[in-house]
Parts: sequence; structure tokens; C-alpha cells
Amino acid sequence: MRLALTQSWAMLVDSYRELNARKMFWITLVISLLVAGALACLGINDKGLTFLWYQVPIQDLAFVNTSQVEPGAFYKFLFLSFGFSIWLTWAATILALVSTASIIPDFVSSGSVELTLSKPIGRLRLFVTKYVTALLYSALQTAVFTTAAFMVIGLRGGSWEFGLFWAVPLVTLFFSFLFCVMALVGMLTRSAVTSVLVTGVVWFMIFALHLTELALLSSKIVHQVAVEEQASQIVRTDNEILKIEGELSGVAARPVGTPAAGETTADDDKADGGEGMGEGGGERPAPAAKKPTQPWAGMSELATTEQQRRDRLANLRSERERLTGQQAETRETLTNLTKYHALFFGVKTILPKTAETMGLLERRLFSGQEFERLRENQAEAGRSGRTTINGTRVSMAKVSKRQEEQLRSRSVGWILGTSMAFQAAVLGLACLLFVRKDF
Repeated sequence: MRLALTQSWAMLVDSYRELNARKMFWITLVISLLVAGALACLGINDKGLTFLWYQVPIQDLAFVNTSQVEPGAFYKFLFLSFGFSIWLTWAATILALVSTASIIPDFVSSGSVELTLSKPIGRLRLFVTKYVTALLYSALQTAVFTTAAFMVIGLRGGSWEFGLFWAVPLVTLFFSFLFCVMALVGMLTRSAVTSVLVTGVVWFMIFALHLTELALLSSKIVHQVAVEEQASQIVRTDNEILKIEGELSGVAARPVGTPAAGETTADDDKADGGEGMGEGGGERPAPAAKKPTQPWAGMSELATTEQQRRDRLANLRSERERLTGQQAETRETLTNLTKYHALFFGVKTILPKTAETMGLLERRLFSGQEFERLRENQAEAGRSGRTTINGTRVSMAKVSKRQEEQLRSRSVGWILGTSMAFQAAVLGLACLLFVRKDF
């Protein structure tokens, strides 16, 4: 056991020295430090952003100030959005893939592998050691940048975030999901250029699938919110219809021409003993304060009000029919979007989740209210628009919030477990080919 560990460690050190001798390793390392230094030059005060000693004169970024965002949260968001999501995820990963592309092809090339296999070391251990060497390259680069980010956030933002160092295993896993494809292609073709190109195509396909799944999810949520808004409009319309129908039934219960309380008609006067006659046939004196009655006074106004209500009722019924039709169309579209999203989500499940893997660092760093507050300010600054679905206006801020909740609800086991299963399958196939290959 000790001999096996000693041999593996010797091969690992030898492979790393070979990799470390290349200029790309140091170039990437220097660029990582420059990126961290550039982000450290940015600052935040009560007026907005600053660069070194100068105030940034951009009004659209005025909402980013110390009254809205704590300096520690600002620097965490800055390094997460630019340092990790752009530099480490894209630029540094591409440089790392180019630097490590020749590890497997050079190892299995004619004249090199025969000398290595002549030693009393198992083939499987040889291949896995070479594979781990490339992952060590990525881990060291990430560790240097993460340490620089940790110092900047602590010194400039006053927040010592040890959770940043979760980036080292996460970025290494992210890199390993791609390098396993490169190792398999390099094993089959013995060409570094071909392995880089094929890995780039696979990475692009994974990224395109991720964007498509996000677009379908966003569209599905938009239509879900639209259905909810349409249902609320239908309920409000039904309540108003019931109210007007109740008012009309109350008016209909009172016969047209029936006087209100306190009113009298000419027939009432006749019932008292005849028109203009008193007792004994004498002339009846007219009451001093009594005014002539108007039997149809106010009925024109009543009829007009009733007609307006009937017109309003007809319009509401027409509006409800329109809303019902729009809701049916929206539900049909939602059903189709749900099917398509489920299809793409199923395909995505069996592939590595590169974007979600990096997103786990965001969950670790921003679990409190500071990130929610920053997102709300960002939404108020530029994402508070609306879209229209079948005549119904939908708030994009509400859609964005619900989509963020669904993305953050995806479990770590699903993200890392399925991705590592893909890696194990690809790497296992590469190991099988190496072990059984006749060199």
C-alpha cells in the first residue's frame, strides 16, 4: 500500500512539474492576480461607485451605494458576477483546457507510453494520475484567485468570507466535467487540437441547452402568471356582474310608476271625496302648502340609470367571455411549454450542469437578506418592466423572482450528483479503452 502511494505521488509530482514548466500556467496565474487587483480598485460610498479616488459619473449605477448595499455584500457580488462567473468560468477555464489538452495525447503517443508501461505500475493508476494532474492545475489557479478575492473582500469590504473557498472544489468540479470529455477524445484521437475542438463543441452544446431550458422556464412562468392574472380578472368581473344583477333585480321588484314614500297622486285626492269638493257638496278649500303632484316625476332618470346598468352588464358579460377565451389560449400555450421544458430538463439531467455548479457558490455566499435587497434595487433600476400575454400584462419582476426561487430550489444532489455520474461514465470509458488498448 505504501509503495503504491509512493509511486502515485512520484508520478503526480513528475506530471505537475512538466505542466508547471509551461508558460501558460504562469500567464494564467498573473492574469488572475490582475483581475483581482482591478476589481479591488472599485469601491462604493454614499454617492455610488468609485474607482480608486474618483467618483464614477454614471447615473444608472447611482442605486449602488452604501445606503442600499453593504460594502461586504457589494464586493461579494462583484467577485461573484465578474471574477468567478466570467474570469474563472470562461476565460481561465479556456486557458486551462488549452494548457492541459496535450496531457493525455502526449501520454498515449507512440514511444512515450511504452516506457511508462514498462514500470511495475497499473495502467488504471497511470491514467487516473494523469487525469488528476490536470485537475490540480485548475485547483491551484482557483486557489490563488480565491485567496486574492478573500483578502480584497476582507480589507475593502470589511467582511471575511471563508465561504469563498468553496470556489476551489466547485470550479475544479466544473473543470473536471469538461476535461473528462477532453481525456476521452485525446485517448481516441491522440490529438490535442482535436480534443480541444471537440470539448469546445460539447461545452457549447451544454451551454446552449442550459440557455434553452432557462428560456422555456421563464416563458412557462410568464404564462403561469398570466393565467393567474386572467383568473383574477374573471373573478372581479363575475363579482361586478353579480352586483349589477342584484341592483337590477331590486329595481325590477318595484313596479314602474309606484310612488316613493311621501308622494301622492291625483287618484288619492279623488278617493278623499271628489275633486275640489268638501263636505256637504261645498267647495273644498285647497291646502295652502300642498303642491301639485307629478306622477311620472323621476321615472325618466330611473329608466336612464337602469338602461346604463343593463349596458354595463352586457359589456361585462362580453368582457368575461373575452377573458375566458384568452385564458383558454394561455392555458394551451402553457401546456405546450410545460411539455417542451420537461423534455429539455430531462436531457439536461443526464448532462453535466456547469452553470448550476458555479451557481452553488452564490447560494453559499448570499443566503441572507443582503442579496435579496441588492436584487430588488437592481430590479427597480432596470428590470421592472412588463410584458403582454394574450392581452394580459405581466410583471417581469414577479416572473424573475419566481424563476429565481425555482432555480435555487434545485437540490445540490441533482446538480452535482448527475454531473458526477456523467463524469464517471465518460472517464470510465476512457480508462477502459486505455487499460485494454494494445500499445
